[in-house]
Amino acid sequence: MEQLALGLVIALVLWIASIVLIRERRHRRLEEIGQLPPGPKCWPVVGNIFQLGWSPHESFTKLAREHGPIMTLWLGSMSTVVISSDEVAREMFKNHDVVLAGRKIYEAMKGDYGNEGSLITAQYGPHWRMLRCLCTTEFFVARRLEAMRGGVRGRCIDQMVLFMEEASASGTKAIDVGRFFFLMGFNLIGNLMFSKDLLDPKSERGAKFFYHAGKVMEYAGKPNLADYLPILRWFDPQGLRRKTQFHVESAFEIAGVFIKETSASGTKAIDVGRFFFLMGFNLIGNLMFSKDLLDPKSERGAKFFYHAGKPGKVMEYAGKPNLADYLPILRWFDPQGLRRKTKFHVESAFQIAGLFIKESMEGMERGIIEEKGNKDYLDVLLEFHGDGVEEPSSFSARTINVIVL
Repeated sequence: MEQLALGLVIALVLWIASIVLIRERRHRRLEEIGQLPPGPKCWPVVGNIFQLGWSPHESFTKLAREHGPIMTLWLGSMSTVVISSDEVAREMFKNHDVVLAGRKIYEAMKGDYGNEGSLITAQYGPHWRMLRCLCTTEFFVARRLEAMRGGVRGRCIDQMVLFMEEASASGTKAIDVGRFFFLMGFNLIGNLMFSKDLLDPKSERGAKFFYHAGKVMEYAGKPNLADYLPILRWFDPQGLRRKTQFHVESAFEIAGVFIKETSASGTKAIDVGRFFFLMGFNLIGNLMFSKDLLDPKSERGAKFFYHAGKPGKVMEYAGKPNLADYLPILRWFDPQGLRRKTKFHVESAFQIAGLFIKESMEGMERGIIEEKGNKDYLDVLLEFHGDGVEEPSSFSARTINVIVL
């Protein structure tokens, strides 16, 4: 009898709580709708998704003729304002840029790997303004970019060409040119950020990083129901968040480890895109840290490729459609496992890339200063001292890792 009474009390409390929650959510939705421009009528749950068809841009044009150059569409539970006029777009981003500075983070890219610390994914606020200030005053100033024009860029390109020549020595199999460009770009970035090459296209770990990064892009680019139906975010029905998290963590693990050469064979088919990725990453490494980040012949470079390369696990999972992006209720469940998998590969890439940052920080603490013509980006970040209010007093190794990667 007592158990029955307790069950009735719990059921009553849950019923009252659900009513309050539904009313509060409905009240907020009505307030939001009142502040939005008009648009076509929407269906419950799915919103205007079925009005877009297979060619959304054509549907937007047709709807704009009826509802005007600025209208509101509901993609599931996600409100979306569509601008189809250059005059309106100019007005919005010229006079209302601060209000519209926020951005949506898709469910596949949500995880504990620092997406809030990146200039690309961080929401507008003191942290974003601080990163933006560093970019405009330290990172991408003309003198720093000009200094890379001759030596670092030329070396990364020559290195990519050499890798392609070695990989195609047999002359009997096709090569993936896109992979070599991806390698070049990644090592170019590595030289910008860490002053060294990051990836060796001949290494196993470089191949793994390439795989993981490609997977992140693949999963992040896939339509995700959880982005449009918040109720699905907890379930992650497509597994995109779980998969993306796994590949991001794997790529981060590889990115934090550097310069361990392994034997390589030039008789097998090669992935050209991987070499371009390597060159680009090391070019950025030289800009950021005055040295290459990854050696294309190293095992660690291959791991970084596996987690964060193109294609890699991070790119694969981040590009997959994820129900949690469309159904917010599934976010907590991550039904497709994309967030968990992406997080794993991002953390793995961070671990690899973070090793070099840790070595640089330890060197500064011991008073070991490397001879350089100018300060690189890492020096700027390590020597940064904020006000401790809106800005941190200094950057941790993980924060630096998030910023540069």
